[in-house]
Amino acid sequence: MAQKLTIIIVFILAAPLLADTIYLANGTNIDGKIENQSATDVFIRTPQGLRKISKAQIRRIEYDSARNKQEELRKQEELRRLEEQRKLEEQKRQQLEQQKLIEQQRLKEEAERKKLEEQKKAEELKKAEELKKTEEQKKDQQRKDQKPSYRQNDLNFRGGLGVQHVRAGILGLRNSITMIGSEFRGGFADRKDRSADLSPMLALGIGYNYGRFFLDLDGSVSQGKTSGRTFAQITDKGSEFSYQSAELHDPIRSTMIELALRADVYEAGYFRVRPFVGGRRHLMETETDFRSFGLFADLPFTAWTQAKIDGGSSSKGVIGGVEFLMPFEFGRTYVAMSLLLGYYSGKGDAFIDEDSKVYLSYGEFRLDGTRYTGDITVKGPYVALRGSYLVNERLTLTAGLKYEIYEYKYVSFELNNKYNGSITDVIQNRIQMALLGDYIFDRTKAREMIKTVDFSATYRLPLR
Repeated sequence: MAQKLTIIIVFILAAPLLADTIYLANGTNIDGKIENQSATDVFIRTPQGLRKISKAQIRRIEYDSARNKQEELRKQEELRRLEEQRKLEEQKRQQLEQQKLIEQQRLKEEAERKKLEEQKKAEELKKAEELKKTEEQKKDQQRKDQKPSYRQNDLNFRGGLGVQHVRAGILGLRNSITMIGSEFRGGFADRKDRSADLSPMLALGIGYNYGRFFLDLDGSVSQGKTSGRTFAQITDKGSEFSYQSAELHDPIRSTMIELALRADVYEAGYFRVRPFVGGRRHLMETETDFRSFGLFADLPFTAWTQAKIDGGSSSKGVIGGVEFLMPFEFGRTYVAMSLLLGYYSGKGDAFIDEDSKVYLSYGEFRLDGTRYTGDITVKGPYVALRGSYLVNERLTLTAGLKYEIYEYKYVSFELNNKYNGSITDVIQNRIQMALLGDYIFDRTKAREMIKTVDFSATYRLPLR
């Protein structure tokens, strides 16, 4: 660029110096140096010599000084334009070099980034392979722990908490006696019970496992409450009597102990069938606060009653059934599901002990009461669904649902009355109670329902 500018400047400076110029009316012009002029003529020296030109022939004259000035301005403008062009080209060159450096830096950074990404991917792949290997080893160990082996020999300790919804069979027996007793006396009873509160439950257990065989001892205890009300109408000594009562059953205590022997009799993959047989002891205790208000249809007085009622049942018998177990794997999580179907058949005894205080509006006050005792049978199915999460080879967490339905029925029955009226009334009442006892025995039965949700943990202790 600098060489080109130098050539142009030399060319301009080397051009011949221009003289004055006379422009004639006929369109031609004469170049030279004007030396003199008169009123009518102009004398100009040309390369051919001095010439005289009449002013009448001249259109205009351009002197050398004005032309030189214009030429100088043109040269300066050309130099300025060339300098600006040089600066623009230099700036463009610098921009191109800067862009080239930026592109080189970007390519370098991109190469480094790709290299780091490849290193990171390689490290992640290595870690994933190591983790996969570790998980496979863990699963293999879990399968060994879960799969029955004749070398397996360990103790299991269990503990858990839960809630129960209990509809006690002993309360059902008493309600059945109330309904049947009202019917026996020529009346009726309308019974309504509020749904029982959820009862907190504590469960503990211990088990021994040898190969395919399992021996388990489990116990649970819960305590809750419920309430109810009754409207009844009966005939007492020829008079029609109707009453309303309210009852609070608090507490309702349930205690259950089971001993069961189980064995894995079938395996297909990890699916197992495990039948079981064993024994159970079940205790149910209740305390009831009873309040009632009654009216005689044809007598001008009313009766108020307050009673404390204790009830309880105890049964023991055999249990049997089958459990189906199936483990699953969800990614890195190892869980197992089990479905248990069982049946309980037991015998025992039940009692209902009522102590009441009766106040009649005409001023009479008496203590009254009745005790019902008898032998019972308790039979019914139960089902349990459980899910287990294997934390490690020793600790397992479990959540489960259990539903039990049992039928209570008297096989023998005895009724003792604590009536303290006159001798005639006592004799009449005892005869009536004897007849009522036979009537109740043939008709009284009740259903017990227990719904349980529990969460437990099992710790496995290998025996060497």
